[in-house]
Amino acid sequence: MPPIRTSKPPTEPAEEPTCRECRQTAHVLGIKIDRVKKGDLVAHERLCQGLDPTGKPLGLPTACLAPGCEITADGALAWVHHYRRVHTISISLEFTLKQLRLRYQKDLLPDFDMNAGWGSHLTKQSPFFASLEIQKLHNESSNPWSFTPKHKDVLQKFRSSFREFFGATPLSFHQHVSDISPILVARVITFLEENSVEPVSGKITASQRKAPQFAAFEGQFGAYYGPLAHGGSNNESHRIGPTPIILSLDLASNKEKLKTKFKSLVKAGYIAVIMEVVRQTDGHILSQLQWEAICQCCQSTGLYLIVDESLTAIRCGAPFGHQLPQFCNYKPSFVFFGKALSPGLGIFWDGVRIDRFEVGERADVLALWDFLPSLVQEPAATLRSWGTIVLAQREDWPKRAKNVGRILRDVLREMYPGVDLRGEAALIYIPTTVSRIADVIGAATPTYCRWMPYLDLGMMEERQVRAMFGTQSHSLRQTLKVTLGRMNKFCIICSEEAADSFDFCERCCGHICSVCKGEDGSSFQRHSEGRYLA
Repeated sequence: MPPIRTSKPPTEPAEEPTCRECRQTAHVLGIKIDRVKKGDLVAHERLCQGLDPTGKPLGLPTACLAPGCEITADGALAWVHHYRRVHTISISLEFTLKQLRLRYQKDLLPDFDMNAGWGSHLTKQSPFFASLEIQKLHNESSNPWSFTPKHKDVLQKFRSSFREFFGATPLSFHQHVSDISPILVARVITFLEENSVEPVSGKITASQRKAPQFAAFEGQFGAYYGPLAHGGSNNESHRIGPTPIILSLDLASNKEKLKTKFKSLVKAGYIAVIMEVVRQTDGHILSQLQWEAICQCCQSTGLYLIVDESLTAIRCGAPFGHQLPQFCNYKPSFVFFGKALSPGLGIFWDGVRIDRFEVGERADVLALWDFLPSLVQEPAATLRSWGTIVLAQREDWPKRAKNVGRILRDVLREMYPGVDLRGEAALIYIPTTVSRIADVIGAATPTYCRWMPYLDLGMMEERQVRAMFGTQSHSLRQTLKVTLGRMNKFCIICSEEAADSFDFCERCCGHICSVCKGEDGSSFQRHSEGRYLA
């Protein structure tokens, strides 16, 4: 009997290996089957960037994520070997592209630290890696002997970037913005008078030259600290020196009264008036009418106008706060800058009363001014400021500040309906009664807490930002605590530095100072009873 032949069922074609991140097959990716067996597809999957919002594959990163590394590689395995050999990082199932980004690109994360070094940091990116030139100079600056010949050129490049982004020209640099004295401003004005091509009328008076002074509007930072301490009720400072003039902002609502006051100041030897477009003590925003009245009265009376932009620069949605649309009809004479930028004094050549001077070639005038020792600056500070400006211009941080501020303000208004929010864009003022229960680190003032968030991409993702608030935020906060690798020791209730004695709340990931624990029962009770993050 012949053998019975049985037919084999048709075999299903083998499913082609596919990347689970970008959903492309090995064939499309150019990975041969024998290379799939050797791990090429697995390596690709661990470093794949996935899909963009339109569903288009993003492929592998085109550059090493480690700051300062200029190596390029072709293919996933080449990148795996690079990270292991150069950066001692093993790409694995537990350490993929996501972990690489968390290690090297912390700016992709949100952050509930809204203190940011009292506003001194605009980003978690390193300004020293803003460009290859700045990075190279930063490495060289560790040797002062070899870097000294380059320092002057670095200062000029910084000045050029500053002028291009902000519109003002830096004249002098300082350790703190409050170090800038009336004598320096009087010296600048005298210098311009002496070097003007055409004679100018309305030169500074003998009293302004002999004993120059500043006046200040009430409630601003310059009125409370350092050599510019112009008075006020802040119990952490003591005014020293001559009794200064503190001006009520109500004066700016009556142009004639303001002009009369400014004339009397000029006669008394006052050379300039200092103001802020967003008042640092309470977040009050200057009105357009007040701004224009102050500028016009300064122009007509012989008083120079200084705007303190140490905190408002970039955060308020424009390079300088006074460059917001409602203030653009006038420019101040001088500007104080600081915080994220090395503190200093800048001049607007077309600003109030400065526009009278015909100085010819500005480069020549600046070269003459630079013989003065006030331009000396620490190399690291110069490079940090320069890098900050490069990043801010390239990534459009003023626009980002508007978006970050909008997201946070929306969240706060939803959590605390009717809350009185002040400030502008990403400079947010919150009543202390609300900030004490918001479980976020801020920067304290007597009646308002300032939120000064990082202007990083992570703060632009509304879903991520919202995940930091409310009862479900515990998991993200724990992740941020571990990933960011640092927690500022500021009290999460009062936003003051927690000094030596503090407790740590494992759920909200914040420190609690001994004062809040011992004296403010209601705020601390929320944490002890587990009602925080609610």
